[in-house]
Amino acid sequence: MTCSHVTLAELVASAELHHPDKFFTLGLSTGSTPLGCYQKLIESYKNRDLSFKYVKTFNVDEYVGLRDHPESYHSFMWNNFKHTDIHSENTHILDGNAADLQAERDTFEEKIKVAGGMELFLRGIGPAQHIAFNQLGSSLVSRTRVKMLAMDTILANARFLDGDLAKVPTVALTVGVGAVIDAGEVMTLVTGAHKAFVLYKAIKEGVNHSGPCLHTQCV
Repeated sequence: MTCSHVTLAELVASAELHHPDKFFTLGLSTGSTPLGCYQKLIESYKNRDLSFKYVKTFNVDEYVGLRDHPESYHSFMWNNFKHTDIHSENTHILDGNAADLQAERDTFEEKIKVAGGMELFLRGIGPAQHIAFNQLGSSLVSRTRVKMLAMDTILANARFLDGDLAKVPTVALTVGVGAVIDAGEVMTLVTGAHKAFVLYKAIKEGVNHSGPCLHTQCV
């Protein structure tokens, strides 16, 4: 499925037609790839073409120990979606500063289950073929969990932290590949020439464990 803000806007708009106790559930990614899409959605909201009152969101990942930092994924989402009318209690973001990461993982999984799963999962693909922080070899049935970050991920994200590798967390919380597979629909964003090979593999190769992006075959 090809992602565009127009298609996504149509799906979000359909949430207003739902019964008040039935929300449209979105799985959201962070980073530079989906930012333009989010900005277009916010623009549509400001033009009164969209409402997020009947939308629930689940963020797919978060660094451990960086929650209050301006480059945390919590800060990223708050700084973007605070510009809409989504209710704060309907936004779910993993807490990387939780005292008990196992309990945080279990609670997040339960919230997704109670919401009826994610109807639409909006994702990017990393240059190392990762989705959220699911990296090479991630299980097809993996659920929300704590993950050690691969060095290529740490190197790629250092640009957000003054280019200083020492400032980049080495551990993160992430939903699993199973959550992507369970979603009703998946939209994939791929930008930049450096991701051309990843896009090629996702389109041309069959499902295998060589990279999480190939698990879901959604582009």
